[in-house]
Amino acid sequence: MDTQLVRLDGPYNIICGNNGHFALHIATLIVVKEKKQEVTVVEKVADTISVACYPIVADNLKIDGQVWMHTELNDCLVIGRQGEELTLYSLKKTMEYCAKHNIFKYFERIPSEFCWAMMDYNCKILLDTDDNKYIIKDYEVELKFEEDNGGNSCMAYSSSDSRFYFYEYFDNEPPFNEFVPTNMEAIDYFAKLRDNYLRILQYEGLRSITFTTTNEKYLWFVDRLNSTKTNE
Repeated sequence: MDTQLVRLDGPYNIICGNNGHFALHIATLIVVKEKKQEVTVVEKVADTISVACYPIVADNLKIDGQVWMHTELNDCLVIGRQGEELTLYSLKKTMEYCAKHNIFKYFERIPSEFCWAMMDYNCKILLDTDDNKYIIKDYEVELKFEEDNGGNSCMAYSSSDSRFYFYEYFDNEPPFNEFVPTNMEAIDYFAKLRDNYLRILQYEGLRSITFTTTNEKYLWFVDRLNSTKTNE
């Protein structure tokens, strides 16, 4: 096995690992391993060695880096560089990345974790602006619904052109699966996530998020969601 350390120059990339943690990518550890096997035919280099690249990171601007052995570099999400201005798209793609890696234990908290990390790395999050360059403070999120299991289960998610990410799979009717939320639990979860977006981005100008849908069967879901207020 052979290793090589590649140091990087700042400003550093801000990355997210598959455990939902944020850090600065300050160097890369390259690990080259030779595959032990009998060589009976002419093989390519890629058949005889394996190369893995692991990010060396600094959390909260610390420079005494640690190696992320749990996430190879090509599986990390690059959010931007230190000191850059970011858009809502950066937050949305981070949410999508965390969903892809099943980081659901505190999913409604990810917007807070994201924004706090961006503050640490001197990045400002910008809301959209209208044609007159005024900040857009009120947003609509269209929800899509796809039923499964004869309509007993359903997947609800924000449309591709929505500026905020929402997703949940839930049961509509009993018998309920203990590992799958009910529709009312899904509404509560969406409300908590919405309120976390609002709370963490209020200083950037965000004022409201209102849900809509073109699916008449689930208008009740959207109406209930829009009227649900959480205690957080």
